[in-house]
Amino acid sequence: MEADELAISVKKAKANEKRQREQEKAEKIAATQLIFDLDVIAGMTNAQLDEQLDAHRQWDKQIPIKARLKVKAVKLAALLASISRNSADNKSGNSNGGTTESSEQSQLPVLGEHRDDQDYDSDYDMNMH
Repeated sequence: MEADELAISVKKAKANEKRQREQEKAEKIAATQLIFDLDVIAGMTNAQLDEQLDAHRQWDKQIPIKARLKVKAVKLAALLASISRNSADNKSGNSNGGTTESSEQSQLPVLGEHRDDQDYDSDYDMNMH
């Protein structure tokens, strides 16, 4: 009986710690000031780019997950693409949170991903025969 109660209290403590960490992360993201100045962005550190990407990810669901953005150049490209999508959405009057389903070319390719399906199919067919 005591072991069960101890296990339950440990689980509750872990759940509370996790909730606290998630709340702190959400507060940090909410407090992040979005930067749109390209000169300032170009001089950012990896940590600063991560903060900006986390903040932009709140309204731009096309930004890849953090695990796919390991290199500074890729992080910078993702942030600049997000800013570009946002400015294009603002100019066109699109108010769906920065995402545009019809803009295939504005999506960032994932490293190692082949974007041209037709070439991929022909390469696949040649290698299979």
